[in-house]
Amino acid sequence: MVSPSIVQLSLRIVTLIITVLATSAAQAEFRATLRGTTNYTWRGFTKSADKPAVQASIDYEHSSGVYLGSLASTVNFKDRGFDDRSNVEVVPYLGWSFPVKDDWRADLQVQRYIYDGKVFNNESDYNEIYGFLHFQDTFSARVSFSPDYYDREHAAADLAFIGRYTLTETLNVSSGIGYSLTRDVLEYDYLYWNIGMSWYHRYVALDLRYVQSAFFNEMEDVDKDPWRFEPERISATVVFTVTFGF
Repeated sequence: MVSPSIVQLSLRIVTLIITVLATSAAQAEFRATLRGTTNYTWRGFTKSADKPAVQASIDYEHSSGVYLGSLASTVNFKDRGFDDRSNVEVVPYLGWSFPVKDDWRADLQVQRYIYDGKVFNNESDYNEIYGFLHFQDTFSARVSFSPDYYDREHAAADLAFIGRYTLTETLNVSSGIGYSLTRDVLEYDYLYWNIGMSWYHRYVALDLRYVQSAFFNEMEDVDKDPWRFEPERISATVVFTVTFGF
């Protein structure tokens, strides 16, 4: 039986949260998106087995720079031989964006990757910590670290750089390059990059992107555990994405 004091405390906390959100609504911004993509590519591999995926997100940002939200996507790790395999990935996140100097700003963020089932017959939920550095809307650098990547009892890190150039008010080109240190988990490290073009009009965005990756420091003569995490690698592919948002 739940203690009345716990119930009262919970109600007070909920009331406080509602009050804070209500009083700060004028200083906050909500965003939501619905996206369809021909391939859910992520750091050099596909999370949708080179097939289409449906994604959604919701985000709340306060004028103080604190923000929170969640992403969700259909996934397919090509592990159909196992029971209780994951079909959905949910990524709640909490962060803080703040100015550094002049046109520079930084972000600190923590994310939790949650799956509705297993990945290669293993529980695979994990945490990742991010740091971002942005110059205006033209350049971003990102570093991330996971102490227990895909719950495989090994750490992983990633470093990436993204550049953007505005052609018109509704059209820009962008490119990114990154390097993932994942040898302890995936048995290799890898370099990945992309280049593409995005078009925006009110609540719709279209993106066409070329994605490629290369793999290094691959372990040799290792026992091929059929349960180990082995996502489908990307050699070269073109991805088209349409996004509806407000």
